[in-house]
Amino acid sequence: MLKFTRPANLRKSLVEAYEYLQPSLENVLGYPVRLKSFSKRQSPKKASEWQSDGSLLIRLPGPKDEVGRTYLCLSKAAANDEYCRQIAARFVRLCADISRDAKQSWDVKAKLIREEQFLWDNAVLSQIYAGNQKYNALDLVGAAREASIFRYEGDPVRLGLLATWNWYKLKPKLEKQGCTVLSFDSPFDLRGRLRADKASHLLADGCRSFFAINPKGAVFAWITLNEDLQIRAPRGWQTVPSAYHSVPSILTGRDLALAVNGHGETLLFNRELVLKWNRSGWHRVTGPPVSDLLKGYVSAAVAKRIIDVALELSEQRKGALIVVSKNCDKVLSGASKGVGSRFKDSPLFHFEAVGTETISRLASIDGAMVIDDSGCVRNAGVILEVPEEFTASGEGARTAAASFASSYGIAIKVSHDGPISVYQDSKEVRRIG
Repeated sequence: MLKFTRPANLRKSLVEAYEYLQPSLENVLGYPVRLKSFSKRQSPKKASEWQSDGSLLIRLPGPKDEVGRTYLCLSKAAANDEYCRQIAARFVRLCADISRDAKQSWDVKAKLIREEQFLWDNAVLSQIYAGNQKYNALDLVGAAREASIFRYEGDPVRLGLLATWNWYKLKPKLEKQGCTVLSFDSPFDLRGRLRADKASHLLADGCRSFFAINPKGAVFAWITLNEDLQIRAPRGWQTVPSAYHSVPSILTGRDLALAVNGHGETLLFNRELVLKWNRSGWHRVTGPPVSDLLKGYVSAAVAKRIIDVALELSEQRKGALIVVSKNCDKVLSGASKGVGSRFKDSPLFHFEAVGTETISRLASIDGAMVIDDSGCVRNAGVILEVPEEFTASGEGARTAAASFASSYGIAIKVSHDGPISVYQDSKEVRRIG
């Protein structure tokens, strides 16, 4: 909840509003960010300025007729990501919308209460669309959100939607791929149909079947993908669950696909971008492959398996901590005995020798799974002995353990509610979903 510590000072209130919005921005970017405030004398003269360490400072708006003195600081990795720079620019516009007409602190709070969800939706979708296309997409996202709260015979609804402005190109492409395309006898409004007949969602699961929606927002066809369709997901889709890897095959131009996944979440698919919406806002799913961070520690095959395990645990809503290190003895020093103490053999097994499902069950045991640079699981279910400097911040035990373990390698933390965080050098360096 946004609380103003100095409500009489509009500039301070705007800074507190930006701090309130910071976690949502980090989720959309997929990277941690910092806010940095300067005195009037020390404030950079430029609206954006590259730093010697490769980071990027971007000025946020101040009150009307005042130059802002608070800057958004993107790390080197985020600053080198074009998507992050573009979203950061959209965030500046979002902040400008908040500050433009604010005459007192309560105007800022009222704006956020009334429009925060729309401001984020607009920032995210402006990345892909403009004009009527954007507002049609905004309406479609709203319909998908509404569908996510439906229940059918007690179970959450799954739903797949394809908004296409390129049907004349897409239909021949689908038919060539051996997909089934059935046109409805009369186009219908999605919201109305789902309210009247909640079983309608059973036709479109968001993985292999979709309702096709025209630019006017009416459902006009049902698409079922060919089960033998060869799937080659883009490189940046490494962190997208494999069930959705067929989606790029039905996207043409700026077409948009949406999938309600049964967890009350909506996934938004564009040809180059996947975002997830849940109650905490928008989250980036695609991005630079996590295997790029792991390649200095394990083989490409083991790195892929580690990512697959993390994604499966995320989908199952099971928390876990996976540590990859060249110095496992340091990580395990002082730790509990873990699962490994029950067996004569050490290490337990090589990561490629056991199925993903088995590894996922082992990784979900409370504690950490520790993997050495040869790809062998040294132990699992280990409660690490975390030095006090990592626990003093007040973060949860798994976060503190991830921060400590990453001082010796890479730590992948899977939260019980789904998001995945990657730690390196005792810092969070990526956030997924």
